[in-house]
Parts: sequence; structure tokens; C-alpha cells
Amino acid sequence: MGFFVFGLRTFRTREEKWGARNHERGSLNEVEERHSAEAIEAEIRRFEERVQQLQSGEITADQFRPFRLKHGTYGQRQPGFQMLRVKIAAGVLKPDQLRVLAGIADDYSTGRGHLTTRENVQFHFVKLENVPATMRRLAAAGLTTREACGNTVRNVTACPVAGVCPGEAFDVTPYALGVSRYLLRHPDFHDLPRKFKIAFSGCEDDGNCAVAGIHDVGLIAQVRGANGTAHRGFKVLVGGGLWKLAHGSRRSRGLSSRRRTAAYHCKRFCEFSRKPGTARTSSWRGLKFVLRAKGIEELRRLVAEKRKVSQAPVEKFTVPTPIQPSLVTIAPIPVSPAAPELKSGP
Repeated sequence: MGFFVFGLRTFRTREEKWGARNHERGSLNEVEERHSAEAIEAEIRRFEERVQQLQSGEITADQFRPFRLKHGTYGQRQPGFQMLRVKIAAGVLKPDQLRVLAGIADDYSTGRGHLTTRENVQFHFVKLENVPATMRRLAAAGLTTREACGNTVRNVTACPVAGVCPGEAFDVTPYALGVSRYLLRHPDFHDLPRKFKIAFSGCEDDGNCAVAGIHDVGLIAQVRGANGTAHRGFKVLVGGGLWKLAHGSRRSRGLSSRRRTAAYHCKRFCEFSRKPGTARTSSWRGLKFVLRAKGIEELRRLVAEKRKVSQAPVEKFTVPTPIQPSLVTIAPIPVSPAAPELKSGP
């Protein structure tokens, strides 16, 4: 299995006053800690405690609602039942993960799962008391419902044929997986003014790829240069959306190096969308409204200013690519009466 590497640059903020022992929240050690088995089990236990508080009357349904949404649990019109949404980062599923999803469908739902346009899997008619059990099954398989709903960074999507598309600039899968892992459970981005959506496209023909242009942040793979100097990067689009006041995204800047760019831009634009006095001042919230208020040039300036004050060194975030090379190469057979008879072989 091959490995792809891109950089994440960390930034010193208010945590400095807590002492040198506190690392920036983007450090790799911290990323792995919040995804550890112990941290995830503690997360599920907190969910169980909140369910018990709801059932005992200690908290109201309205108080429970934002908590359960952050954990990918929607209420249904039918009392006592929930809809669970499972994040499938970049749309990539392994066979054992698919079997786990099938088991959850059979044991806790209706025997069916629903695929969504954001590359999630949803289960309906799950009893609230069974939600923690499904979370543990998912965790054991490397899946989660965390931040699949609510005002969070939603599932990071990628082109469904990334890694096998003959027309792609390069495989964006490891970058999408890396950004997803970096932002998932990030303490700064699970309570945003509005849901935040990110997509990676491998082709310039974005409309037939992951449609990065309708997302809060869209990254389109590009390769530039010649004579041995070609390098990979992303065209970064921001502020796209559909909804009532939909408008096209704007280009953040020219081609950006793949090192730290994906995580850097996604993190910075998440920060801009949650700044008090911008997105939170309107009931129509989101990065596109920040963009409308400030303009693309101001956002570019803010990104440049953040880059200037960066102190921490670049850290490499290595993500294994799940896309395997083709096991069989099939050559086209000429269609003519004179075509030779095929010979059997290994």
C-alpha cells in the first residue's frame, strides 16, 4: 500500500499562555489523541450519559438536540426513533466496513441503509437506547457518526472515481482523507455558526467530478510546470453554495502547493466563518455570507496575514491511500471477423 504525504502547518494562538507544554491544536500528536480508542469510548459514554439524563428528565429534548446532532443523530417524527448518519470520508469503504454497516442495518434499523449525496450512509428507525451500540460497532470498524449533522464540518467528499479516473490530475483521495481526519473532533470546529462543507475534485471538469464549486471550500487538483519541474497543487474555491441565496464560489488564490495547503486553507476558512460579528450576525449563516460581506480580496488578505504570523514548523501528515493499483489490465479486442481466437492464460 502506497503512502501520500502532505504538510500541516500549526499556528500558535492563545494556547501560548498555557505554557510551552501545550501544543497547537493542529499538532499530529493531538490529532491522533482525539481519535484514540480511549477518546472515542469516552465520547460514546458521554452520549450514553446524556441519553440517561434525557430519559430521567434532567435535560429537555431541546437541550439534548444540539448534542445529538453533533454526534450524527437526527430525531424522527416517530417518537423514540432516530436516524443515524455515518460519515464515509472521501466515499471510500472497505469490505469489512461495508459488512459492519450491513449488520447495523439488520440488527438496529430496517435492514436498509440509504446513500446520500455527501457520501454518507443513513439508517432510520434506530431506537435511541441502541445508538451507543451502533457507535461502538462503527468505531471498531474505523467509522463514526461524529459531526455528520449539525453546525459542524460535514463529511469531506471527493470524486467517486478518484484514484481510477484516467483524466484526473492526480488522486485526491489521500488529501481528502487527511483533511477529514484533521478536522474531525477538532475542538474549534464542532460548533460553527452553520454547517461547513468541503470537497476535492481531481479534474478541471469539476461539474462532472465532485462539484467543488458549490462548497464552502472546494479544492481542484492541478499539475503545473514542465521539463522536470511539474508540481502538484490545488485551485482553491471558497464561498460556494446552493440554498436560497446561492451564488458561485470565488477563487481564493493561484495554484497552491500541496504541502499544508489543503488543511491550511480548510482550517483558515473554517475560522473565518465562525468569527463573532460576521457569520453569527445573520440567520443566513455560512462562509458565502462572510464572503459577500468582506469580498474575496479581503479574504485573500486575511489568509496572507495568517501565513505571515505562523510560527510552528511544518508537520507531515501521512495518510495511506486505500486505492490499490489495478490487478488486471484489459486490452481492447479489435472487433472484426478476422479477430484471432483468444488463448487462455493465467
